Amino acid sequence: MKRLYTVIALLLVATMLLAACGGGSTPEPTTAPEPAPTTAPEPTAVPEPTATEAAAPAEPAATEAPAEAMGAFTCDAPIKIGLITDLTGGLAIYGTMAQRSFLLGMEYASGAAGEEMGDNAWSYKFGDCEVQVLVRDDKG
Repeated sequence: MKRLYTVIALLLVATMLLAACGGGSTPEPTTAPEPAPTTAPEPTAVPEPTATEAAAPAEPAATEAPAEAMGAFTCDAPIKIGLITDLTGGLAIYGTMAQRSFLLGMEYASGAAGEEMGDNAWSYKFGDCEVQVLVRDDKG
C-alpha cells in the first residue's frame, strides 16, 4: 500500500514538472486598426462690433435679492421617531451602540442635549418643533 502511494506521488510530481516546464506558445500581439483621419470644421468669422456697441459701457446685469434664510421649524404636534433595535439578547452590544449613535446624532442636529422622558424616550427641540425619539427592543 505504501508503495502505491509513492508511485502516485511521483506521478503527480512528474505531471506538475512537465506542466511547469512545458513550452507554451506565446500569442502574437495584435495591432490596433488605424483610426480614420477626421477633419476639423472651418472656423466662423467673428462679426465686427459697430460704433454704438463699442461706445456703450457694459452695465452689470441686475440680480435678484438673496433669498431669506430658512425660517425656524414650527409644528403643531410633536414629531415621533421610532428606533427599533436589539437591546437584549445576543446582539445587545450592537443595539446599544446604535441607540447611543442615533441619540448623539440627534443632539448634534438639534444643537442641544435632549431631555429623557422615561421608558426609553427622549425629546429634542428643533426651533419651535419638538421631536420625540422612542426606542424599543426587538427582543431578537
